[in-house]
Formats: sequence, C-alpha cells, structure tokens
Amino acid sequence: MSTYPDDEEGRAALWRDQTQARIAYQSELWTTGLRAPPEPRQAVIDAWTPVLLWQAERRAGPTDPEDDP
Repeated sequence: MSTYPDDEEGRAALWRDQTQARIAYQSELWTTGLRAPPEPRQAVIDAWTPVLLWQAERRAGPTDPEDDP
C-alpha cells in the first residue's frame, strides 16, 4: 500500500506541505546557526551577499535592454 495520494490534488497538497516543512527546517538552521555575537554573524552575511545577489539575478532572467537603466 502506497503512502502517497493517488489523486493529483492530494499529491499537490503533499508537495506543498513538504516544501513548507523544508523551508521551515532550513530557516531554523539558519536562525540557530547564526545566533552569535553580531560581528561574526555580519561577516557571514557579508560573505554570502554576493552569492545571494547572484542567485536573485539568475532567477530574474535576462534583462530587456530597453528596461536596463
């Protein structure tokens, strides 16, 4: 017997629940992992900022030359 729903709505609901659980878990890891004095925390944030900006730019996709200031 399968533990996964057989219908599409059930699978979609399961996927949403699992995604929310993953996000909550990762957020908890970041939150507890960054509980430290402000200086080391800021150093980690500063070190990761270029990566996070690169990921955001990559997700945004190509820029239309007419929209580029």
